[in-house]
Parts: sequence; structure tokens; C-alpha cells
Amino acid sequence: MRRALGDELAAELLCVDAETIALGDVRVDADDFRWLAASSSLDDWRAALELYRGDLLEELDAELLLAPRAELRELYLATLERLCTALTQAGHFANALSVAARGRSIVSCVETGRCDHDVLLLTPAVKPRAGHDVVFLL
Repeated sequence: MRRALGDELAAELLCVDAETIALGDVRVDADDFRWLAASSSLDDWRAALELYRGDLLEELDAELLLAPRAELRELYLATLERLCTALTQAGHFANALSVAARGRSIVSCVETGRCDHDVLLLTPAVKPRAGHDVVFLL
């Protein structure tokens, strides 16, 4: 590990004793992503969405990464949905569509109040204008 990092970086990042090698005080973007997504702040949700750049360590083909990848992907989609819903409820439709496009979501304005990760639904209190019932984002 020391060879891969180089002496200077290894000294900065690793805590080494006779029995163990551990990471020192480092920030991991996946932890930051989880923390921001768990917040109640729209700005934090935006920051979380900016941090997510695809599957965790997607260049590695390891079965042990399947569950964390799925968990982070689901959290990304849930955060995307929460932000889109909040923006829509605030009447910021263009911003909501822009955010939804990042997830290649289908945006549908219906009155059922049911949401899932693939569909952003406007709440019954927010009615679309006539002729603007459904918008598909590719």
C-alpha cells in the first residue's frame, strides 16, 4: 500500500503499527454523500446529487460491491425524487425538470399522489396548465 501511495502520501493517510495498517483521518465521498442526502436542506440535497457520479468503484468487478452500489444508487434516486418534489411544490418547475433530467426521469403530472423512483408526480395542490400534463425527458 505504501508503494502504491508513495512515501509522503502514505505517511499522511495511513496509521501503521506492528500489527495493523489503517486509514487515518480521511474523507470519503460516499460518506459525505450519505450525510448530505440525509439532511433536510435542499442545498445539501443538491450537493449530494453533485457528489454522485455513478456506481461505487464501477471500474472494479467485485461481488462485495453489489450491495453498497445498490444502496448508494437507491439513495441517489430517493434524493433526486425528494428534491424534485420539493422544487415542484415550491413552484420551481424548470428547476425540478432540470434536476429530474439528471436521473433521466420521466416527469408525469398526475393527481394520484403516488411517487416512485422513475416518476416525479406533482402533488394534487399543484395543477399543471392545460396541454402540459406529461413531459418526457430523455
